[in-house]
Amino acid sequence: MIIDPTTRNSIFNPTSSQGTWFQHRWGKRDYPVLDLDLNIVKKLQQQHNSLAFQCVYGDPVDWIHFDECIDMFNEDSYAHVTTYGSKAILNASVRKIFMLDGVEEQCGKVFLGCDWTTVRDNILLSKNYLNGHAHGHRRCSIEFYLYEHNKHQIPYITDFCSSNKITLSFKTDHTESTGRMSIISADSKWLYDVTPHTFDPDYDYSNETPVELYRTIWSAEFLKVYHTGKTGHNILQHPKRTQLKNTGDNTGYTYVTPSGHAFVDSDEYGMFMNLLCPDWNIPMPSEEYEIYVSSFVKKFSETYLESMLIEL
Repeated sequence: MIIDPTTRNSIFNPTSSQGTWFQHRWGKRDYPVLDLDLNIVKKLQQQHNSLAFQCVYGDPVDWIHFDECIDMFNEDSYAHVTTYGSKAILNASVRKIFMLDGVEEQCGKVFLGCDWTTVRDNILLSKNYLNGHAHGHRRCSIEFYLYEHNKHQIPYITDFCSSNKITLSFKTDHTESTGRMSIISADSKWLYDVTPHTFDPDYDYSNETPVELYRTIWSAEFLKVYHTGKTGHNILQHPKRTQLKNTGDNTGYTYVTPSGHAFVDSDEYGMFMNLLCPDWNIPMPSEEYEIYVSSFVKKFSETYLESMLIEL
C-alpha cells in the first residue's frame, strides 16, 4: 500500500513533478496544499501490516500528521518512509529511505534547500535509534542520486554508509533531450544544468574531481519552448464535486493520494497527481499529448473520481 500523504515539502526538487512536467520547466508548479486525513491512514493500517509513505510533490515528514502517524507503528504494523531528510524519524519499526543529491558542498545542488549537516544528523539520529534492534541495519538506507558534478563523492558516501552500517544504492535520474537537466529555482531562476551519471562498479572514482556547474547553450534553446504561466484548472477544480466515497475492495498495489483518492493503477495515480496542477491544459497540445493525457482526463469524470475516494 503506497500512501502519498501531503504536497507540503521544505525541499524543492526542480527535476521532480514539483517543477517538471510535459510543458513546464520554469519554477514551482501550481499544485494545491493537501494533507491526507489521518483517519484514513488509521483505517488502512488496520487492513494492512505494511504501509509505504512517499510523495509526488511533498515529503512525508512535512505532513501535518506525520509525528502522530509514525507513533502508530510497531512490530506488528510496519512502515517505509522515503524522505529528503529534513527531519529525523525515531521509530524502530519504520524503514527510513533518505534521498541524497550529494554531500558536503554538493548537497542541495539539485534538491534545493537541502543542507548536508542537517540531513547527515537526521540520518544518524534515525539510524542510531535502531541500535540493538533486530535487522536494524536494513531499516536505514540512502539513495544517492549521481551526477557528473558529484560522482567524485562516491568514495565518501560509500565509506560513510559502510562505517555507519547504512544500506547504499546509487540512482541515475532522467535526462532531457539535451542529455542534461536544468536546475530552475521555485521562483523561476535558472541556476545551472546538471548531467546525470550512471554508476560503474568497476571504475575507480577516487581520482575524480568536482565539476563546475553552469548554464549551457543547449538548454537555453531547449527551455524556450516551455511556458511559465498558469493555464486552465486542476483536476480538483473541474468537475466540481462532493467528497467521494469508495466502499469497494481495492486489490493489488494501491496508491492513496493526499486528497483521499485511491488508485490501483500507477499510471492513473501519476496522472491524477500531475493534473492537480493547472498547467496540464495547454493551448496547443501535440497529437501524442492529446492521445495520452486526454484519455485520462476523459476517464476522470465526476462519477469516476467519486468512486475513488476512500470512505471513512
